[in-house]
Amino acid sequence: MSPQNQWRLDLAKRIAPIYTEHPNVQVIVVGGSVSYGLADCYSDVEIGLFWSQTPSIETRKAFANRIGIAKDFEPWNKHGDNGADEAIYIWGDQKTGFQFDIKHRLSTAEIESLTNPAEGSWEFWQYAIPIYGHELAQQWREETVPPHLKSSKPKFKTASTISFLTGS
Repeated sequence: MSPQNQWRLDLAKRIAPIYTEHPNVQVIVVGGSVSYGLADCYSDVEIGLFWSQTPSIETRKAFANRIGIAKDFEPWNKHGDNGADEAIYIWGDQKTGFQFDIKHRLSTAEIESLTNPAEGSWEFWQYAIPIYGHELAQQWREETVPPHLKSSKPKFKTASTISFLTGS
């Protein structure tokens, strides 16, 4: 795994316990360029949080403020996907800081979308790196695998797989 990917993944793992304090957080994964093994010096970190119940905007803001400077809070379900997004900046503000894109989603909405190819869940879960709720994340991942590929039962990629894919 490249140093750019590793320190971003390590940073995500350091902030995850802030969210796991809440009993309604079921799964936390890292996505985007970090999960693809393609992060560079300009890459942010995309974190997916899957909740058993919709968190209030106050709850989301309280968690975000423990991490850094929170911006761009969307109301729940703005995009019709049973979710919400926000950007959190650490070590500075929106112009100078490092960005986390936090994507919240209800677990029930994710379960409903797992087998819908239009949702893009298969690609997302193929590359997502779980950092909390590993068993449920693996179950969801397996549910997205098309029937003709189920016999191979691929697992989440590991650091050695990322190294193979990126040549580092």
